[in-house]
Amino acid sequence: MSGDILSLIWGFWFVGWMVAGLFSARTIRRERTGSRLLVLAMLIVGFGLMINPRFAAGEFAKPVFYSTALFDAGLAITILGLAFTVWARVHLGRLWSGAVTLKEGHQLIRSGPYGIVRHPIYTGLVVASVGTALARGTIGAIVGLVLIIGVCLIKIRVEERLMTEQFPDAYRDYRREVRTLIPFVW
Repeated sequence: MSGDILSLIWGFWFVGWMVAGLFSARTIRRERTGSRLLVLAMLIVGFGLMINPRFAAGEFAKPVFYSTALFDAGLAITILGLAFTVWARVHLGRLWSGAVTLKEGHQLIRSGPYGIVRHPIYTGLVVASVGTALARGTIGAIVGLVLIIGVCLIKIRVEERLMTEQFPDAYRDYRREVRTLIPFVW
């Protein structure tokens, strides 16, 4: 039962995320379909293994570690990570998209969470995923975490290329001044 709270939190976050996406600006350039399909498949499997314990069966459902204290800490970390994604998403406003895109009137955002790391939505997703894997404590949750991190790394590479093409000098300076995913580290 306690694990259901994780599914509920992620579910509310997902619904809010999709509803907010309805208010994005018009897309003028989008990532390749193949790249997008790979990311979507990894996300579905990763989140399924991590968030929904019924998605994982057999060896994936076996606990590696679990305690009430780890669950509570993981839950708090999940909430903090998701809150960071929401802050970044709200700060982007109409420029946000679930796919790597350029929007009409696109500009380089360097303030708010984008002054802390260049990809705060991915930072928040990784933090929330670490929290969820910690709270679940299953092999499936750990595999899901690895897939989510993989998705973030793929999308970072694609976004970095697109932003460098769109804002060559400004993005070069931004890359020099602000870390990619982990403040002060990388």
